[in-house]
Amino acid sequence: MAARQSLLPSAALLWLLIGFLVLLVPQWDRLPLWLLAACVLLATWRWLVQQGRLRLPGRWLRMAVMGTLIAIYIATVRAHFTVDTASSFFVLAVGLKWLETRTSRDFFVLFFILVYLAAVNFLFRQGIVWALLTLSGVVLLLMALQSLHTPAIVRSPLGGSNGWAG
Repeated sequence: MAARQSLLPSAALLWLLIGFLVLLVPQWDRLPLWLLAACVLLATWRWLVQQGRLRLPGRWLRMAVMGTLIAIYIATVRAHFTVDTASSFFVLAVGLKWLETRTSRDFFVLFFILVYLAAVNFLFRQGIVWALLTLSGVVLLLMALQSLHTPAIVRSPLGGSNGWAG
C-alpha cells in the first residue's frame, strides 16, 4: 500500500485536526450548516486514512468532491460576494485541503493555511473570549508542528502511542 509509507505522525495530524475544529468555533454561526458538516467530514476522512480504515481519494474522486462542494457553495452564495462569503470559501478550501494532505510539505501548507484562518477569525470576533479561543487554536497548531518534528516528545491528545502510524 503506497499511501502508508508517507503517512504523517498520527499525533501531529491529530493536533492539527483538533486545532482546525477549535478554529472553526468562532465561525459556527456565520457558516452554512452544510459547510461545517463537510469540513468535519473531510477532516474525519483524513483521520480515518491515517488510521488505515480508508484510502485517500484519487484524482478523479477529489475533483468530484471539489466540484460538488463548489457547486453547492455557488448555489448557496447566489452571487452575493461579501467578506462573509469570501471567508466561507476559504473555510471550504481548508476543508478540501485535508483530502490531499499526504506529506510533511502538505502538512506545512495546511498548518500555514490554518494560521491564516486564525487571523480571519479576528475579522468577525474581537472579544477577549474569542481571542483566547483563537489563541488556543494556534497553540494546538504549534503542538502539531512540534509533534511533526519530534513525535516522541509531544504526547497525542488521545494518549497512547504518539509515534509514527502503524
